[in-house]
Order: sequence, then structure tokens, then C-alpha cells
Amino acid sequence: MEENRSNLQLFLLHKDGRHAGVAIRGHKKMAVTDGDGTRLEDCVNL
Repeated sequence: MEENRSNLQLFLLHKDGRHAGVAIRGHKKMAVTDGDGTRLEDCVNL
């Protein structure tokens, strides 16, 4: 049987500016730009 290699990533943004990123598997990052500048932040693995 073939291994499932799919991944689901969700990026969440609240109207007050809070944000989060989650991924089903693997180490992923998301790009964020705010008053502190632009940077990559880690997503949480579920």
C-alpha cells in the first residue's frame, strides 16, 4: 500500500492581528508582515 504524502496547512488571522499557522505533518513556516517587519515563523505540527 502506498504511503499518504499529503499535508494540510492552515493559516489563521484574527482581526486584532493575532495569527497562527498549523500543519498536519512536517516542519513548515509561514511568512508574516506586521509592525515588526517581515519574517518567517514556524507553524505548529498537529
